Amino acid sequence: MEVLPKRHLLIALDEWVSVPYELQAFLADLLRRAFFPVRGIVVKIGAIEQRSTFKLSGENRDYVGIEVGGDVSTAINLDDFMVVDNDERRATQFLRELIFKHYRADVRDTEISTGEELVRRAFTQVNAFEELVIAAEGVPRDATHILSLAATKALDRKIGIPEIRVAARSWYERSKEATVSAIPEAQRLLHWIIEQVIGKRKSRAFLLRSSTQHHLIDTLFDERVLHIIKKGVSARDQPGVRHDAYKIDYGAYVGLIATELATEALFFSDDDDSTPVNVPPDDYRAIRSAVLDLSKFEASGEARAVKSPLRAC
Repeated sequence: MEVLPKRHLLIALDEWVSVPYELQAFLADLLRRAFFPVRGIVVKIGAIEQRSTFKLSGENRDYVGIEVGGDVSTAINLDDFMVVDNDERRATQFLRELIFKHYRADVRDTEISTGEELVRRAFTQVNAFEELVIAAEGVPRDATHILSLAATKALDRKIGIPEIRVAARSWYERSKEATVSAIPEAQRLLHWIIEQVIGKRKSRAFLLRSSTQHHLIDTLFDERVLHIIKKGVSARDQPGVRHDAYKIDYGAYVGLIATELATEALFFSDDDDSTPVNVPPDDYRAIRSAVLDLSKFEASGEARAVKSPLRAC
């Protein structure tokens, strides 16, 4: 450390999930032994919680890897800043400033000096930009691609909600559906979920037991077709059992808006399944009965052949 100018070294590791799952704990152990004891070295890791492992437990309380909460502490959860369901105001502000900084880096326009002014000039109304925030699902790269496609469609006009929806659908087909379609089992599961959640419940959110380990769910999550919006939710008829709340990607269901499978709300009331309700971002009581049972998919003929409801769009 004496050879460093300020005797400090920051090691930043992004895309932790790109490390094979079986090797993650061993890499974490190497970091702990090689860098943690050295004063002046700071290690920061960017990881997706549900797709990462940092520790393998052994006998006599020994372990390989990093003990979260003991060896390291969690800093920030980016979903708190970028996902509408967690904090709509913060997510909108984050994406607005991100787009504004990209704009200022490429265009030397002194007339537009704030993100708010850029939104006023580029979008037909504030609701159109808010639709972009919702469509992005907390993923900045999806936001930039959707915005680029929407701007191309609008040409010299301001961007409106129709352009955002068409662009989101197009980006989903190009980037996500094309990848999922290369994995037939994952595609069939996605179509089954759409049929069960959107088709039957007129919603796009559901609960899945937290302890569920399913490689196809992991695949859909990795391809950003499914998004986790809340962890540790209890189901109405399963007290004490924790679930994760998922929602289907905006681009996957936006094409169904004009069809009989159109969604009326994100969640529905427990008291009357036919009555949509506007659920606050921190209130998940309305989905306690929407538990998805993957064993039904595995046991049904639909696990082998599911007609895609998206093809009717």
